[in-house]
Amino acid sequence: MSSPIDGRGATAPAYEPGTMLPEEFEEQFCDQLMGDWLQMPRVGPPPHATPEQARIYHATWMKYFSFFAWSFPSWLMNAATRCPYQDVRVAVIGDCVDEEVGDSEADDLSHIEL
Repeated sequence: MSSPIDGRGATAPAYEPGTMLPEEFEEQFCDQLMGDWLQMPRVGPPPHATPEQARIYHATWMKYFSFFAWSFPSWLMNAATRCPYQDVRVAVIGDCVDEEVGDSEADDLSHIEL
């Protein structure tokens, strides 16, 4: 039985301390995330969809969104474990807690509950 494709089998990136400043790492990381996000297709139900077709489209979208929401903490922690900077890892783990457990700035509701 093969394991899910979630990065568990990947090796950690090579890191030499001092080769990149934390600010450079953060800038490259954010640029990569934004670039990936901008390349994602923006689609919706076909313009002339019937109500039934629109419901099917929405149900399919929710199915895949649920998979993303279920997998997100694993993906985020995978990124945190590979990060060479402790302060960045702390921030990423804090974001994951806010997302999944409760955000103190949102009346202790998780982002999913919001």
